[in-house]
Amino acid sequence: MASKIKKEIPKGGEEAIKSDVPADDVRYPCLVRAAYKNKKISTMVAPDDFNKFQTAYGTIIKAYMDSLKKKERTKKSKRPKTSN
Repeated sequence: MASKIKKEIPKGGEEAIKSDVPADDVRYPCLVRAAYKNKKISTMVAPDDFNKFQTAYGTIIKAYMDSLKKKERTKKSKRPKTSN
């Protein structure tokens, strides 16, 4: 049985549908979201600035990656097998 739920068009979607630009030439922005504790941020990165953003983001991630600490895991002891 096919679903008959009407899907909503996002903001600005009508303009994208009606535009005369061929589908191959359409360039979409990238949405980047981040969360830290109870603070959330998001930003849109234009296709032209994506490479610059990606290199800057990679640099930041690499800079703070070395300060991460591994979790200390406790070793679980194996239970001896009991024969019945």
